[in-house]
Amino acid sequence: MADNNNVNVKFSGDASALDRTMTRTQKRFQSWASNIERMAQGPRSMMYAMMKDNPITAVAISVGLLGTAIMGAALKFSAFLDSIKKQADALEITTDAYQKFQHAANRSGVSMDNVSNYITRFSTRLQEAKERKPSCH
Repeated sequence: MADNNNVNVKFSGDASALDRTMTRTQKRFQSWASNIERMAQGPRSMMYAMMKDNPITAVAISVGLLGTAIMGAALKFSAFLDSIKKQADALEITTDAYQKFQHAANRSGVSMDNVSNYITRFSTRLQEAKERKPSCH
């Protein structure tokens, strides 16, 4: 359905690709949590000795290691979100719409670069039609 200001597009189909992606993501987070847990435990004998001699230092080191791991993961996630925001801004769409297009592209086997090019060309042609300028392509 379309009017002068809006174009609505509906996608439908099975969600098996999304389910697989969510499962992979969940496994990655579980792996990440296990790695953090192992890092926090460190060499047990050293931590045990430190706990006996200076428990405050041992706790501070553990918290520091854990904080470093969490910050590293947060920075990677922040960079990922930033890239989505930049790509959505370049296409002049919301990040939600970009992610929906990205999901649809992944499911259909089309690269997001191709989808971005199609959206850009479509937007240009819509603007030309709105201004009543014929396309040269």
